[in-house]
Amino acid sequence: MELAVQGERWQLRREHLAWIPAGILHEMAFDEPGELISVYADTALRPPGDSWHRPRTLKAEALAGALMTHLADTALADGRRHHVRRLLADLLADSPAQHDAVALPGDPRARAVASSLLAHPADQRSLAMWALSLGVSSKTLARAFVADTGSSFREWRVRARLHAAARMLAGGGEVQHVARAVGYESVSSFIAAFKVRFGTTPARYRLEVAPTITSEDRPRGRRP
Repeated sequence: MELAVQGERWQLRREHLAWIPAGILHEMAFDEPGELISVYADTALRPPGDSWHRPRTLKAEALAGALMTHLADTALADGRRHHVRRLLADLLADSPAQHDAVALPGDPRARAVASSLLAHPADQRSLAMWALSLGVSSKTLARAFVADTGSSFREWRVRARLHAAARMLAGGGEVQHVARAVGYESVSSFIAAFKVRFGTTPARYRLEVAPTITSEDRPRGRRP
């Protein structure tokens, strides 16, 4: 999904939790069919620290996800709901920040490049070629990516490709096919980059997050 908040836009995956403090306007849009669980709680449950007064993305730990699903039960008694919210707040206070959400540039020209690359991650055009097509200098685009996303164009494109790969793998895509679909000519290079980014191999990620994979789909022989 895409989340717009305080002038920033983030591309999020299923393993992200988005923390949005009370009173902050935001907008969400799904890129594909999905399910959203929103948990609202009294501001007294907000974890201590200045970082919790601004939007941030967190790693969706299994227990935190289970508690959020439990809170979505409309039949839950008020007393139980309060205890579950307190436990969830306690877990979130120790949750690590998830820094791999893909930030989108605010500059409209750089945003056009970013949006196109998210839709077509295998696009190999250089920044100079993008600049030529948009009628701006490559330095202008380069500055926009760094200023708005904190990453160079090259770094941002790698992140966007791996983000797209994670979505494809979650949908059950084969590793070899996904590697090509996001612009990697070498499957081994893709596996190495994915492991650096997510701390696991694409094959293992696919098995862990793709709910429709059956035992017949699992790789045979040595585990990834």
